Amino acid sequence: MNIMRKIDSIIIHCSATKVGQDFTAADIDRWHRERGFNGIGYHYVVCLDGRLERGRDISLAGLIAKAGMSIVSGYAILVGWM
Repeated sequence: MNIMRKIDSIIIHCSATKVGQDFTAADIDRWHRERGFNGIGYHYVVCLDGRLERGRDISLAGLIAKAGMSIVSGYAILVGWM
């Protein structure tokens, strides 16, 4: 049985991607693994076209949260502003 953890905050991370570059949750997962993490750190990714892709299992604390911040959910928004 999967028990949902309490979430009372959302952290939104604005990516530093270039204009027109569209990436997926799978791309970010690969980048994070290459950096030594155990997978994508965000729970959801909002793509350039507005699609919402699942990332890290919501029952797990996101990597975006610092120690002691296990009650947050993390989102990455690919905005292409650079």
